[in-house]
Amino acid sequence: MINSAQGARLRAVTHRAGEVVRADGLYLVTHVGEHRAPHFALLLQGDSFPCCRSCKDEVTFSLEQRVEYLLHDMDFAGPELLK
Repeated sequence: MINSAQGARLRAVTHRAGEVVRADGLYLVTHVGEHRAPHFALLLQGDSFPCCRSCKDEVTFSLEQRVEYLLHDMDFAGPELLK
């Protein structure tokens, strides 16, 4: 769990296409130009931030809210439950 100060620091960082996603979460995606309005996307830790087909690597990403991927949670992803 992160506190509000940690959350504010994470939101202040802007990521670029090609960088590695460091935290599962809901990201604000901002495009260059007017081809698409800003929107939200769920990205998973370990993936790379993708390029946009229109604005290429000028697209940026900022973490709005950390969201844990359910299958990374040990209550759901661990060894099979014992019977």
